Amino acid sequence: MNPFSAEVCDFAKAVESARKIAKGPDFFRRRDTGKLNELRVLRRWNSHTPSLLDVWGGGYFLRWRRKGTIIDPGVSFLRLFSLYAPYGLRDVNMIVATHDHFDHCGDLGTLVSLLRAYNSLRKDQRRKKHVWDLVVSHGVADQLGPLLVHPDNAGTIRWRKALPPQDVTSMPASGRPAAGNPRTLSTKYHYTLRALKALHNELLGESTGFGVRITLAGTGKCIVISSDTAMAPGAKRANGDELLEGYRGANLLILHVGTMEKPGESRLKQHLGFNGVVEVLSRLAKDKALELVVLSEWGYEFGRLGLWGRSRFTELVVEELERRNCRRFFAAVDGAPPGESRIPILPADLNLRISLPDFGVWPDGAKDAVPAVNIRASEGIDRIRYLAK
Repeated sequence: MNPFSAEVCDFAKAVESARKIAKGPDFFRRRDTGKLNELRVLRRWNSHTPSLLDVWGGGYFLRWRRKGTIIDPGVSFLRLFSLYAPYGLRDVNMIVATHDHFDHCGDLGTLVSLLRAYNSLRKDQRRKKHVWDLVVSHGVADQLGPLLVHPDNAGTIRWRKALPPQDVTSMPASGRPAAGNPRTLSTKYHYTLRALKALHNELLGESTGFGVRITLAGTGKCIVISSDTAMAPGAKRANGDELLEGYRGANLLILHVGTMEKPGESRLKQHLGFNGVVEVLSRLAKDKALELVVLSEWGYEFGRLGLWGRSRFTELVVEELERRNCRRFFAAVDGAPPGESRIPILPADLNLRISLPDFGVWPDGAKDAVPAVNIRASEGIDRIRYLAK
């Protein structure tokens, strides 16, 4: 005998119907993105204070040949991914976490939990499991290792640690970091991945984080993301040379600023800052491959300057380069006239979209990307807008 009234039973049926719909929200569904190939910046500030909701830290999302790679899913990444990118979890295949600071891996644990929920939905739908590959630093592995090797995740997550400089060529076949038959990454993702040297301590106190170098198969085009790093001065010049060696030949170079040196301070110990960015670009000025430079990982203090914090930094970088007789670059912000053979430097905001493999940029609201030299970054009180000249 049914212990519930007819009204309660009807309500229970309605709740069950709603539960089935809610179990597969839009975030779990693949959206119609066709053959779109792009790199999206999904971060505004480095979220060293993640409790501030307007910090908008996050990471990057690369889509190449129908495979999606998240790079550094820091605080706010999931929120920004759902708000600004036309993708769902089905579009994620690889995650790279370069070091264990919260603004670079804060949402990784949540992503793993969401993958488990997503695969529960797929099981109900009698579809095969969705599997992710993870490449993480030693610090991230120390923090999340128990979650990654948990039996509930072992069948859906393949992961390995990277210690730079290292070519990451394969993934283990099982969920453990060094077990099973390896799978070649370039075959699956149509790119090669290299972990680059970075001078930036993880929480465990060592420079075990890394930058990222991705070479797109069949194009010869190369993307380098420095991640957080310093530029070694003086006696440690050899470390700086090794750092630069990883950046040479890049067509798209994304440099992490971090913050600005204090008055009279010559060098930051954990980030590039102003002098580090200038040195990297001055030493790469003769690199014929370079097509576009993006400055990212901005300290929250740049937004407290009123308007133009990131734009003014970019202009000052170019002015310093010119003072050193390096006229290869121009600041792609208001009032910066481009030269035909000069390379644009764009300050990044969370709506910056770069097309692959030509490294064009989508102007705000446009359907098609245009050459990066024709983009003007106009910084307003709320965000940077990317406009066609």
